[in-house]
Amino acid sequence: MFRNRMEILYEEQGRGYVGLSFEPFLNQWVLHVKFEPSFWTEVYTMIKYCLNVFESILNELRSRGITEVLALCGTEKEAKFDRIFGFKDTGLMAVTQEGYKYILKLEV
Repeated sequence: MFRNRMEILYEEQGRGYVGLSFEPFLNQWVLHVKFEPSFWTEVYTMIKYCLNVFESILNELRSRGITEVLALCGTEKEAKFDRIFGFKDTGLMAVTQEGYKYILKLEV
């Protein structure tokens, strides 16, 4: 399924989704992780569950030959969450229609 130029790799109603898009302005694949605000309160108890889901997503990316993805994070909280999954700070920021975003990178 596609939404806003991104392929939805995983979604749970009321919780959020993980999407993948190729961003020409970065010349790179970007992984989008979006959680509903009500789900944030459950996030820390669900880390193990999320890590299992994320491992299956990484396997899918590997099967496609994707070796590196970026994450665009609008807040430090989002960046901190992505770091749990192995994303590393690049020290770079991007300006998007939604504002400034931290750019993190994950080698798949």
